[in-house]
Amino acid sequence: MIIEEEFNTNLRTFRIRLLKYTNGCILSVSEGSEDRIGGIYLILKQEKNISSTTIIPERYGGVLLEVLAQSTARYTKGIILTTLYLKNTLTSEEASTVLNKLENILSKLTP
Repeated sequence: MIIEEEFNTNLRTFRIRLLKYTNGCILSVSEGSEDRIGGIYLILKQEKNISSTTIIPERYGGVLLEVLAQSTARYTKGIILTTLYLKNTLTSEEASTVLNKLENILSKLTP
């Protein structure tokens, strides 16, 4: 399953793409009209055990990359690979909008 959404906030365009697999998912959040790979965060979730690590830190996202990955882990299990590409630092309003859009997408995963 592939879920994609493009949206604008404060004159900035963002693309969210979620690829759902039976054993995990890949979440990509990119600023701009093209998909790009940025910082990468990995979560391995099996039953009650969760292991996580930053593979490539995000230059402008602060803890947003980790928060996106952990939000995704609440809705799925297995391997969760998250990438975040930003051109500049986000305001708290922009970060909140990105998280809200992701929550809306993730809610479509549950029956």
